[in-house]
Amino acid sequence: MKPHAHIASVVLAALLVSRAPAFAGEIYVAPGGSDAGPGTAAKPFATVERAQVAERAMRKANAGKPVTAAAIKQHLPPPPMQPKAAAPLPPPPAEVLDGTGWPVPTQLIPLWKRMDEVQEMLTILSRVKGALRSAQDQKDLLFAEVNYSSALSQLDQAWVDIKTAKPFAVCPACQGQVADRCTLCKGRGLLSEHRWNTCVTREDKEFRFKAKAARTGAGGPSPQETKN
Repeated sequence: MKPHAHIASVVLAALLVSRAPAFAGEIYVAPGGSDAGPGTAAKPFATVERAQVAERAMRKANAGKPVTAAAIKQHLPPPPMQPKAAAPLPPPPAEVLDGTGWPVPTQLIPLWKRMDEVQEMLTILSRVKGALRSAQDQKDLLFAEVNYSSALSQLDQAWVDIKTAKPFAVCPACQGQVADRCTLCKGRGLLSEHRWNTCVTREDKEFRFKAKAARTGAGGPSPQETKN
């Protein structure tokens, strides 16, 4: 049998099966089959004509028999594939705010997050000061030659100096955008709490306070008004 004849045979056989009212079975036709066989998948018929005869016999044999739900379901096409739901988008990164409630520019966030390094140094200095004071109170002979007054004073000054490395606020002069040209923040775009308190103008502080109040919906007097 030629290839196109084989295709036609298979299509026709499928049509014959689809018209069978009781879905009693399926008829197969294939090259190399035998019209003397049962027409099953394992032993198909050789010709479409033999399949047609078998189909008519099947119709006659199944006439009047009820059609079961199981038989219908067996011949129904598979349900369409449901498209997979798209994966939800990740939430936007949380906004990072400085000590005044002002958003930290994206390019400054890595530097802002390094404040933990400074805090670790301050914690170590505080522990050293605590240990020296304890040794002084207990008159520990190990530290008999230590000038406690000088050592504690220098540690206090080191603590104050190192704390200025800890960022507190986005620079109001350059807003962290052109920090390399800014003299207020010395090129880093961020200010320490000490520099914020001593070097930032009252007008800039008022602006920050009002901006924060607008963002949060909070009211009340500004820090300067509270002091007055």
